[in-house]
Amino acid sequence: MGKHSISINNTEYPCRLTMGAMLEFKRRTGQEVTEMQGTDIALLITLIFCCLVSSCRADGVELPFKDEMDMADHMSPEDLSGWQSENFQAQAAPCEMEKAQSKKKG
Repeated sequence: MGKHSISINNTEYPCRLTMGAMLEFKRRTGQEVTEMQGTDIALLITLIFCCLVSSCRADGVELPFKDEMDMADHMSPEDLSGWQSENFQAQAAPCEMEKAQSKKKG
């Protein structure tokens, strides 16, 4: 899986968090992305779909799925966890490295 993409059914699609994706998420759910808590699978799938919609629109790629359910029907748990780790856990790593470095200095 490449950076800012998701692999679904062994096919890669552009899928990154954009301002358009956050706006789409707000319109669909009534919630801000920053309000997401825990592991609500429905909200996570909706967020991924919003990222897919926005990224495909921005990149001029035809949207491969008609809605969240259509996308989810083609996804495996591995597709979901791969996108999550690429987009969220990788961002936490630099923060953890900074903490470790400041402990070494202090």
